[in-house]
Amino acid sequence: MRTAPIQLSQIAFRRVSVELDAARIPDDGSTPKDVSFDLDRVNIATEVSHFPAEEPGTPGTHLFLTLRVVIDNQPSDETDQRFSPYLVDIEAGAVVRALPGAEVLGDIQDLIVVNGTSLLWSAIREQVCSLTARMPAGQVMLPTVNFHDLKRQNREQEADKTPAAKPKARPGHKAAKTAGT
Repeated sequence: MRTAPIQLSQIAFRRVSVELDAARIPDDGSTPKDVSFDLDRVNIATEVSHFPAEEPGTPGTHLFLTLRVVIDNQPSDETDQRFSPYLVDIEAGAVVRALPGAEVLGDIQDLIVVNGTSLLWSAIREQVCSLTARMPAGQVMLPTVNFHDLKRQNREQEADKTPAAKPKARPGHKAAKTAGT
């Protein structure tokens, strides 16, 4: 076992809200029949922000990252959209550090943003599992995802496009918004 070149520290949940979507439960208030619900084809919005961070006495490059995950069950243009039995709004933040020498693996900011956001997603995913485990519609788990679209090259290409058209989201997910460079 070796230490990973990207390290997560000081993680904190800044917002945690998971509630039953009353519009999605039967009229009699009973538990929905599909208690093994997965979030396939549910629109999941993400917002990612990153800013330089200082950690005196700790070598390496540091960024403060935030990830917000929202499931609001708003209808979209997708014809096969499904709705979650829960409304979710969770945000986590953390200082993420690239150890000295990590630059041989690629652009440091890309390494921190892509991998750090994945680490935050995992923490939020676990929180959703824990919170929904004892809720009426049963436990749900956010899907496994990757954040390669957050690489600097992809962000710059998106910024160069004219803002006339809204980017098309991947099936089941809304496009991630990024801030900071």
